[in-house]
Amino acid sequence: MKAIRFSDESILDFNPLLEVVTNLAFDCSFMTDSSGHIIKCSDTSPLVWGIPISDILGQHISKLEEDTTPLSDCVLGDKITLSKLFLINGIICFVHIIPLFNEREEHIGTFCGIVHRGLDKLKSIVEHVYVEDEQEQILSPLPRSETRYSFNDFVGSCPEILDVIKMAKRAAKYEYPVLIRGETGTGKELIASGIHTERVKGADLPFVKINCTAIPRELLESELFGHEKGAFTGAFSRKQGKFEIAGSGTILLDEIGDMELALQSKLLRVLEDREFERVGGNELIPFRGRIIASTNRNLERMIKTGLFREDLYYRLSTIEITIPPVRNSKEDILLLTNYFMRRSNLHVPFSPGAIGILKNYDWPGNVRQIKNVVAKLSLLEDARIFRADHIREILMPVHHSDRRDEPMEIVEIEPLERPVMTERPTATAKTDVLSDREKVHIIDILDKTGMNLAASARLLGISRNTLYNKIKKYDISLRKVIL
Repeated sequence: MKAIRFSDESILDFNPLLEVVTNLAFDCSFMTDSSGHIIKCSDTSPLVWGIPISDILGQHISKLEEDTTPLSDCVLGDKITLSKLFLINGIICFVHIIPLFNEREEHIGTFCGIVHRGLDKLKSIVEHVYVEDEQEQILSPLPRSETRYSFNDFVGSCPEILDVIKMAKRAAKYEYPVLIRGETGTGKELIASGIHTERVKGADLPFVKINCTAIPRELLESELFGHEKGAFTGAFSRKQGKFEIAGSGTILLDEIGDMELALQSKLLRVLEDREFERVGGNELIPFRGRIIASTNRNLERMIKTGLFREDLYYRLSTIEITIPPVRNSKEDILLLTNYFMRRSNLHVPFSPGAIGILKNYDWPGNVRQIKNVVAKLSLLEDARIFRADHIREILMPVHHSDRRDEPMEIVEIEPLERPVMTERPTATAKTDVLSDREKVHIIDILDKTGMNLAASARLLGISRNTLYNKIKKYDISLRKVIL
């Protein structure tokens, strides 16, 4: 296959016919400029990257990957790569990479097409294909991508956590729907996976996850229930949805509180009748699996404001599990820190002042933020002991202090994406002040990272989706420049 040639101007003027062809041929596709910044992407791109299209456009390819992979190196090169296997953000993918050149034979960009559906068929292909030595490193993560968590993977020793695990084990014995609640980063997906693992008892049944926030609303119905050929423009063939793929296994509806009301009605029917229809179809398809939903939203408040169906809430919450935030147990904070340090092969002690900060910090990002802090500590290669100023610089870079090994006065910032589990009377003035402080803090971090959403989310200890929602909530202006 030869490289594709464009004029310098036409690379930005994507031919509509070519756009239809790429959307048909690939599950996800995108185009970068010569420096690796994404200038165009398909409507299905959020399914792979897990963030909205607005966050994908303008982003550098290396910033989109949560795990380090050779993908960005291939995209930034000038060689054609066809049918190469990658693990992208936990998804097994076949990737086609085609460099784009202008009439002067200068590299002006890259087209990338990704195929990731049909995982079972892909696994069977991999088992019978000859693998060269240079691809062993790429193939080695594949078993991990299918690894299911068990309750033994949940780290915590406080009575509240032990009660959560006890309740989850009881839930695994029944086929009732489960609603898992908790702040961002508390481990809702891990508990859901543990329930699935306990339920299937070694049987090879799928555990299917879908994030109701990351996928555009117009695509979510098709992703959940599938569609028939010709159901809408671009539906050139029948497609299975997540419910059909889950079969007799488990489906996790993450961020269920962000699902629009029309889809809530269709989900309610699945819960009541145990059957569904593909978009554009009439065939009733039975669902024999387990439904687990998770959220960090206050569903009771959403019911009162008409944003969430009350009947759906009662159906989903037959079994309800609430995971407490890590700040509720000071000892578990140190337990989690040591756990992630062992996993990172990091054997550096903490000073008393550093331990005091770790135990007294509010941890709005919970377990995910602790993991992030440990990862940053691992970059301090010359440190023989982690001091208080190390922790301050990581946790609160905009409030850096020169004091060393002294107890840190923690400046309380309203935790990002912390739901209110029960109704609490709060003065309007106090709420406004907390919101203003949160907005200012987010703006400070965005300025520090040069408006890089991925880096800002890591510093804040929250997901990119949560940061994106906060930016919209506070109407924060972003100016992205593609270099």
